[in-house]
Amino acid sequence: MSAVAAAPELPLQQWLRLLWDAAPPLHLHGRGSDGPFIADGGIHLPPQPLWQQHCAAAAHAAAHLVYSPRRFVADGLVPTARALLALLEDARVEALAVRELPGLARLWRPLHDATPDTGFGCEALMARLAHALADPAYRDPHPWVAKGRRLFYLDEG
Repeated sequence: MSAVAAAPELPLQQWLRLLWDAAPPLHLHGRGSDGPFIADGGIHLPPQPLWQQHCAAAAHAAAHLVYSPRRFVADGLVPTARALLALLEDARVEALAVRELPGLARLWRPLHDATPDTGFGCEALMARLAHALADPAYRDPHPWVAKGRRLFYLDEG
C-alpha cells in the first residue's frame, strides 16, 4: 500500500507546508454533511468529489489559521449577523492569502459563482457579495452588494 493510499491527507499537508511553511493536522471524515471546520489547531475536511475542492478547502482553512485571530466571540449576534461576519472574515483571509500567494485566486474564484440570476433573498445576496469580494472582475448591480464591496475595499474608492 502506498503512503498516499494509507494517508490521503499527506499530499495536502505537504502542499500546505509549501504554501505557508506550516502543516496543521488534517482529518478527513466520512461524514458528508459536515462542512470543513477547524478544531484544536487541526483542519477537518469532509469527503470531496474533486481533488481541487479538497485543496481549496484545506488552503482556506489554513488561511484562517495564518490570518485570523484565534477566537472571535460572536455572542449576542443574531444568526444573519453571524453569517455576514463569517462571510467577511472568509473574504478577508482569502484576500490576504491571495495578496501573498496570487495563485490561490485560481483555486478559490471559480467557487464563487453567484450572479443576479441567483436571486435577491438573504442567502443569494450574501453569495453575490462573497463573489464580489473574491473576484475583482465581477461587478454586481445590486446596491447592497456594490456597497459591501466598496466598504470592504476602502482603498478602491
